[in-house]
Amino acid sequence: MYTTLDLLGNTHKYRRCTPHDIEIHSAVIQNEISVDEVAGLQQRMAQSVAEETAYTLVDHSCFIYYTITQPGLSQGVVLYGKNNPLKMIALFSGVFHHRDEKTFKMDFSLHPGKFVQEYKSLLTMTSIKRAIGTDRPLVVRVDFVKDKIKDLYLRRGMI
Repeated sequence: MYTTLDLLGNTHKYRRCTPHDIEIHSAVIQNEISVDEVAGLQQRMAQSVAEETAYTLVDHSCFIYYTITQPGLSQGVVLYGKNNPLKMIALFSGVFHHRDEKTFKMDFSLHPGKFVQEYKSLLTMTSIKRAIGTDRPLVVRVDFVKDKIKDLYLRRGMI
């Protein structure tokens, strides 16, 4: 189990996901994805768990599953933090500052009904503009996000 701070200084515990978490997280996002996508998504989530690239806050309010596609590059499987932007950023910070320091770019696609605005804090304007009206994946420049988070922590005197 690991700990991370949100931007208000609150501590959150997170850990690697287990196969049991796939069921829990699938239930959380079942209303967000189509029934046709569930089996394929669960397989990709299982692959992420096997690769040890899946993390969750212990309260399951935020979680991230991704797979490494090439050194430094990854493909997002699930990124969930609905109504918890501070916790989502805290989880993202914990994972990419302390657990996976090599990934610098992550591609992911939005499910129908999801909007770019929900992930604005993790995206660059280039990625947002490029994705609007196209089927191109969104790009999270993990290295940029890490720098932004570090700067915010510094401004708040947290590191």
